[in-house]
Amino acid sequence: MGALGVPMDLLTSTDAYYFSVLPLVDATASQFGVPGMEIAHAMLIGNIIGTFVSPFSPALWLALGLAGANLGEHLRYSFFIVWGFSIVMMGAALLLGIISFA
Repeated sequence: MGALGVPMDLLTSTDAYYFSVLPLVDATASQFGVPGMEIAHAMLIGNIIGTFVSPFSPALWLALGLAGANLGEHLRYSFFIVWGFSIVMMGAALLLGIISFA
C-alpha cells in the first residue's frame, strides 16, 4: 500500500488520505489479518514522501513560488524519483521489521 501512496497523494489531500482512505484500507486489510499498525506505517511512508509532489500541499506551492518553478516541470522531474524513494523506504521498513509480508 505504501508504494501506492505517492500516486494516491496526487489525488487526495493529507486530511482526506488519513481520515477517509486509511480507515477504509485498515478495515479491508484487517479482514485478511493484517495488523492496523502495519497498515498505518505503510501508508505513512507513502504519504510523507508523496507530500512533496502533491498539488494539495501548501508547502509545495510555497517552495515552487520561492524557486520560480511551476508544478508541471516539478512533477515531470521529481515524481518518479520521489515514488522510487518511497519504494526504497518500504524495502527498508520490511528489512527493519516495521512492516511484514505475513
